[in-house]
Amino acid sequence: MSLDVLLSYIYGDSIARKFYQVPFNNMLNGIGYSDTLRYAAKYLYEIDDYNPIKFYTWCTTDPTHRYYKPLPFGTIGMISPSTITSGLLQQISKTFPDSGKTAFLCSSNYIADVEVNYTVEGADTPTTGRIIPLAKVTCTVLDTIKGQVLPNCIPDPGVPEVIKHEGEKIASGLGGCLQFEYIIDLARWGNWVKPDSTNKLGDMTTGARWIQPDSEYIVFLNFMYERSTSDTSHVYAACQPMHNMHEGGVHGMYPVRGGIVYDPTNDFGFGTGLTVAQWKEALRAKIYSITHP
Repeated sequence: MSLDVLLSYIYGDSIARKFYQVPFNNMLNGIGYSDTLRYAAKYLYEIDDYNPIKFYTWCTTDPTHRYYKPLPFGTIGMISPSTITSGLLQQISKTFPDSGKTAFLCSSNYIADVEVNYTVEGADTPTTGRIIPLAKVTCTVLDTIKGQVLPNCIPDPGVPEVIKHEGEKIASGLGGCLQFEYIIDLARWGNWVKPDSTNKLGDMTTGARWIQPDSEYIVFLNFMYERSTSDTSHVYAACQPMHNMHEGGVHGMYPVRGGIVYDPTNDFGFGTGLTVAQWKEALRAKIYSITHP
């Protein structure tokens, strides 16, 4: 790993061992839009880009098992690495003058140009009892923008294996396998399921789906903690699309239609009607401004 990534882990560990929740929040609240926060965004982006899997597992470290500093009487809030990263992201979102774009890019574990091979569908029933229809998407990576190590793809019964992919793989070239899932009846913008919306990611009645096989998309994904399945030995997560910037109209999954990136709400301010090459060039320029403050 680079020196920047190594130092980021050292700094993060040091902060987690030194601070409690309230002093850490007070420190963050005192940091405005400054060189300090711009460099924090740089390191946060780079540490995640280097290996999102290792970064996620580090973030989910249980402070009661790793950070042994005892809580003094009357003090609450032992912090973990996830406390640090989420706090930084919130401060970046509030203070950077770009309407949350930097925070969105730093939050995404994976940004990739992909071609969808196939999808399979199922359902989840959480504690609420509501049946949630899910689609699992298997893609070939055409271009890795963020996330240099991919998780192992999980084969699906009855589906021919399209991609040979064993273990974690450095995504430095074409052809890596990437999988994610999305809630079929979720609205394309906003954080809530809206069954009466005409702007959903899918319709269980008509069979409409936002993600189609043999189609190209630029996707923004992150790991979501699966609390119900995690145990004392492993941390489980689902890779899902990002959807919390500008109430954007594509739920972090930008289709390529006729060589043009479909971005109806101009989420990043790049403009509409751009080719894939133009859109990715603008995206990489924005990322460069984060990693070179």
